[in-house]
Amino acid sequence: MKQRKSALAEFAPEEAQRAAPRAGADEPGASHFQGLNGHDISQEAASVWAELRSLELLDHVAELEVLGLTVIPPEKVGLPVATVRDKLLEVCERRYGGRPDYTGESTPQEANNPFGRLVSFLALEDPLFQEVLLNRTVLALATQQLGRNCVLSAFQALLKARGGQALDLHVDELIAPAPYAVHNDSINVTIPLTDYTRDNGPLAYVPGSHKYMRRPVGREGWEQRVKVLAPAGSAIIWPRHTWHGAFAGTAPGLRLNLTLVYARPHLRTLEDYRNKLTQADLERNPPRFAKLMGRHISYGWQQEGPVLDGSETLIGSTAYN
Repeated sequence: MKQRKSALAEFAPEEAQRAAPRAGADEPGASHFQGLNGHDISQEAASVWAELRSLELLDHVAELEVLGLTVIPPEKVGLPVATVRDKLLEVCERRYGGRPDYTGESTPQEANNPFGRLVSFLALEDPLFQEVLLNRTVLALATQQLGRNCVLSAFQALLKARGGQALDLHVDELIAPAPYAVHNDSINVTIPLTDYTRDNGPLAYVPGSHKYMRRPVGREGWEQRVKVLAPAGSAIIWPRHTWHGAFAGTAPGLRLNLTLVYARPHLRTLEDYRNKLTQADLERNPPRFAKLMGRHISYGWQQEGPVLDGSETLIGSTAYN
């Protein structure tokens, strides 16, 4: 049987650059107000498709759509796991006065609960964390799910020990009422820094639960939970309305991860990075870093009013903008 080709199977990245100009590009003042005059979604769609295909991520996009969660294997993510893990332990030692022994029996007291110890505001702790934030594979899916204007809402880590109770099923829509929007407003990217095994309290989720567009009620979904098993260096991604939690751990040592939340720019971020950046941070990284930090958003003005100089301070409404 002849294999059916996708409508974009032969659409090369360079062709995407030659696609039709933005709507309204010939209108007076269009160069200053692209956010108001529209966005060429066909060019963006082709570009996003080409990037996903080149990184072999199309199956993961399908899993996000159907199952509400996907696990990208370490070889596709390409992070230096041991180096990132050591840097996280250095931060813990600097902040809390002791370097956790993640392989042994001695664990921080805060880690012996369903949530574990939460280590927040990590993106500016070290340039290595900024490399994680800008990981090409992760950004490709963040762009497909949330658009190129997406921002970093949180960059955290979790240290979780064995024992205690399982973490109940929940969604990451913290204060928004149901029913939730049909498009994703944010995604969770969890990067295990130790293997997620059956015994160390792995992530739990309910396949397809993101389609409910609401949080679980009571013990709803408890019997449908599945364990998310993933080696260190994977990227586990789900939209904010997938029902998820964690199983109780029984293995010795700590389960370590990084948790990054990418969000659409109209949302209030969990962590405030925009006004904490140094010039060195901006110069060391590509332009996408400044956008992830929210530097393109002028919301929050006072007497000076908004900036209307074509610097993308007004957020477009298309899927990939």
